Amino acid sequence: MNLASIIKLFRNKTYNYINVIGLAVSFGVFIIVSMYIYNEFQGDKFHKNYENIVRLNRGDKVGTPIPLSNYFKDQFPEIEKFCRLNRMYDPIIKNEDRFQKLKTGYFADKSAFDIFTIDILNGNIDNDFATPFSIGISETLSQKLFGSANPIGKVVKFNSEFDYTVKAVFKNLPSNSHLQIDAIASIESMEFMPEMYKTPFESFNRWSCMNYLLLAPNSSVTQV
Repeated sequence: MNLASIIKLFRNKTYNYINVIGLAVSFGVFIIVSMYIYNEFQGDKFHKNYENIVRLNRGDKVGTPIPLSNYFKDQFPEIEKFCRLNRMYDPIIKNEDRFQKLKTGYFADKSAFDIFTIDILNGNIDNDFATPFSIGISETLSQKLFGSANPIGKVVKFNSEFDYTVKAVFKNLPSNSHLQIDAIASIESMEFMPEMYKTPFESFNRWSCMNYLLLAPNSSVTQV
């Protein structure tokens, strides 16, 4: 480097510092974004069936009619199971003087516990779960509502109107899972709920449900 170059470098050192800092920030942002994208891509691989799980979408919208997955199951032998997840609309869940506004609660089929890897820590999900007003809760929600007490068999209030019996406590899903769940109540409960939840199970007129399919091993979406 000659003298003229050195003088020019020092005269423009502020500009050069800005360039260097800008370049470093750019690389940092690129690395963070790349890691985020990779992390998101890996997010659902903890499900043992992840390669065979399909969600029915309409374009870029996830809401579909509640009977859609059942219809697909009847039409295609490649589908082993289906489950429907219908969002709870931020209800207040209460146990005596403890309560939580539930942001990630769903009404769902019992088969959700077969399709997704949801580890049961306490209690169990058996055929009894399909009865109305049964609910499974995450370990975090259990701690908030019951502390260290065993919640199995206990009753929680849903919007101070309906009594739900806790059947199971499940492990929190990973934070990068596309599906975050703090509570799953039996989808059969919807028939007894207020109008905002009450959906004819044969109706294709309401697009509020997330429908998931579990394909048989060695099957592909192109076969369905």
